[in-house]
Amino acid sequence: MADYFLGALKALERRSKDNVLIFSDVLTERLDALVESMIYQKISDNDYLKTLELYYKKYQRFENHKGMYFCILRMQQIMQLKNERKRQENWRYLEFTSDGDSEVQEFLKAHKSYYQNVVYEYTRVFLLILLTVTIAILVLSVLVFQVPFLIGWLVSIAFYGGVWFFGKQKGIGFLMEKQIQKLYPDLDALCQRLDRCVMKKQKKRKKIF
Repeated sequence: MADYFLGALKALERRSKDNVLIFSDVLTERLDALVESMIYQKISDNDYLKTLELYYKKYQRFENHKGMYFCILRMQQIMQLKNERKRQENWRYLEFTSDGDSEVQEFLKAHKSYYQNVVYEYTRVFLLILLTVTIAILVLSVLVFQVPFLIGWLVSIAFYGGVWFFGKQKGIGFLMEKQIQKLYPDLDALCQRLDRCVMKKQKKRKKIF
């Protein structure tokens, strides 16, 4: 898919750099108009990444730190999804391209890996809780229910592996999305609407045999 909106977004970015006050009222209105036209339209990952970069700069002007944090988290998430082909078909209005925009990549290099750090922290806590529960299951099955140790151990390992697989496939991503969406109240209404639209998942088609 072509980056249909990228040219207009970059033109707006150039105008903002030439302006004494970054994101004046006029430029903000033009960004809003562009975003309005994106809603419920197929857009490329590069289109949305550049849009988030512009919103970051707008929030930076108004010292909206939570809005800035949202933009970085979502951008880093999308950059990660670019490398996960199996998950790229999940999104209804977002299409992934093989090439990345060099300006966006340079922008992200200047920021810490917030998304990966949060994922790591969630994973660490999840594994710690899972390990504790698994050990508790083993102890209860052997000492309380008098199950042979080998069987209890196998059941515990199966439980650990099954829950970890589910957590890795679904759970961590679900928690991350909830964490990002908690920042919605700090966003512009249009930015929030666009994100809800872009991150809307495809409905799974029922297989017909």
